[in-house]
Amino acid sequence: MHKANAMLHALKEINIEVEESTTALYDATQATFPTHQSILGIIHPAHAGEVCDCLRLAREYQIPVFPISRGKNWGYGSRVPATSGGFVISLARLNHILQYDEALAFVRIEPGVSFEALNEFLRAKGGMYEIQIPGSTPEASVVGNILERGLTADGEKTHQAGALKILLPDGEWLETGFGNFPSALAASLHPWGLGPSADGLFFQSNLGIVMELTLWLKPIPSCTQQLTFSISSLSALALTLDQIRQLKLRNQINGVCSVHSVPKVLSLASQYPFKESQNQTPLPEPLLQAASRLLSGEWMGEIEIYGEDRRILSIQEEIIRHSLTAVTHQIQAQPTNTPVQNPTSGIRHAYWRKPDTMPSMPNPDRDRCGLIWHCPVIPLIGEYMTLAILSAQKILSKYRFEAMISIQIPAIRYAYLVISIVYDRNKPGEDDNAMRCYEELVADSSKNGYFPYRLGIQSMNEFACTRKDRQFWQKLKDLLDPDDILAPGRYILSKERKT
Repeated sequence: MHKANAMLHALKEINIEVEESTTALYDATQATFPTHQSILGIIHPAHAGEVCDCLRLAREYQIPVFPISRGKNWGYGSRVPATSGGFVISLARLNHILQYDEALAFVRIEPGVSFEALNEFLRAKGGMYEIQIPGSTPEASVVGNILERGLTADGEKTHQAGALKILLPDGEWLETGFGNFPSALAASLHPWGLGPSADGLFFQSNLGIVMELTLWLKPIPSCTQQLTFSISSLSALALTLDQIRQLKLRNQINGVCSVHSVPKVLSLASQYPFKESQNQTPLPEPLLQAASRLLSGEWMGEIEIYGEDRRILSIQEEIIRHSLTAVTHQIQAQPTNTPVQNPTSGIRHAYWRKPDTMPSMPNPDRDRCGLIWHCPVIPLIGEYMTLAILSAQKILSKYRFEAMISIQIPAIRYAYLVISIVYDRNKPGEDDNAMRCYEELVADSSKNGYFPYRLGIQSMNEFACTRKDRQFWQKLKDLLDPDDILAPGRYILSKERKT
């Protein structure tokens, strides 16, 4: 504690803002599932120089620091660090859009830039480009989402990011790609540069703080068409997924492609029908069947295609209809003016089991929403996916949760099975019940060879212990951060946990 007080005093001496009130510390250690980590304070640097000072003092006093971007990592741990005993560094004030090039279609941004702020900037610049927002909130960090390999409505953005500027734990700077060559004109354009590429080391890791990155933008297409359809059963779903794979292989589907269970669809539109269910949970079978009849199936799908010529889209639509009609019902098409999704629909999902109406300014941590994600990567083979779904449904039912399941298909060869455990944290016993359910889901999918593409703080040590290359990452961590100062326990084993 003496070292912590000394570091706190040193931060104040150089006028770096630190929150240390009991309320602020309590709020920062709350998530959408039970956590037990404690923190010493929340540091709010105003610019990169102050972040350097924070790292320097952390090394001097041997106190861990845990950087966050904007702290909206709901369902995975929010602002809570992976381990206890350090300071959280919030980068929300580093919110500058450093460069915009309309002709070459890129922006260079800091970690505090939100999806909403970036879209407002792009609209003010003429509206040629926009960026899809994630399902959580438009206030989420663009950089934070990308570094966690998060999904937005149009899929993965890791392939749209490069030219990282990283502050290493020892205070040195690293620029990736051509950024490490003075005056390189293609520094923000080329994804790798010359020689070994280091970008991937700083995604889902604790090897450095990404202070800037370049995001390559996509122009808003002239025409977009959304096809929605229902799927009658799991066997029909398997056939549909196999046909979607073939369509994507032939580039007939170039936009969003996802499928949702009926409970997931209901949770995106409303909250739990406590009155109709007479306060029974999970959703009684008669109500579930009634919803399936209303939606004409057990699964709802959506496919988006886009381009510059509506005639070509019409041909694509006809090909998709011809391929999917045998196993789906009610393929409906509607043009969309903009691909940016409804920013409130995703967060509504977290309030599904809450007895009160979702507030106008939602905050799942503050409102004690229960939400835990498990997102294994499944080969895009219908049989594999349906077997994984059957297993997940059985486990969710055992713990009395609805089968909140989505299938996100961002690529040709794999899909994400997005499973969410949604509950009310104010209900006694539900935290423990939800964590047991999560642990069984993880154990079951891992046993079958399906591992998550992203982790919550509750699972990082477990998976770090079991990966075959853990010694390589420990050696790299020891080289760059020998005192384990930067975010110990985040994806790479902390020193006290090494085996």
